[in-house]
Amino acid sequence: MTETSSPLLARAGMSVIPMNNQWMVVSGESKPGIRATDVTMVKMETHSEFGWLNWTVLIAYLLMMIALGYYFMKRENGAEDFFKGGGRIPWWAAGISIYATMLSAITYMAYPAKSFRHKLDILSHACDNTYCIPPCDSLLSAIFPPT
Repeated sequence: MTETSSPLLARAGMSVIPMNNQWMVVSGESKPGIRATDVTMVKMETHSEFGWLNWTVLIAYLLMMIALGYYFMKRENGAEDFFKGGGRIPWWAAGISIYATMLSAITYMAYPAKSFRHKLDILSHACDNTYCIPPCDSLLSAIFPPT
């Protein structure tokens, strides 16, 4: 069966209805304004196995993370080394890291959705993150210069 002759081809307005452990697929419009009359019953089965390759990759990943954690644990020389990187991280790299953390992917997904839902009331929070933090950072850097 080719894709163009498939009764399960996605069409505008198509409905899928669960019925007796099967799915009834009621076709929508085949062309704009032309309603199709196809109704198809589909029985879908799932076989969910994790598989040996997935287990191998997962275990290798976990072992590498443990080895990496052990390596950096042995390099640590105290609380200052742990929290401040031993003073080896430049101030601008730490600032960019903090700013990038605040502008995560959720910022680009959640703020537009919340703004749309709440009639743009929450948009000011997105503007705070984007436009107010850099000037405040500059001011604080001038008052408290990095050592």
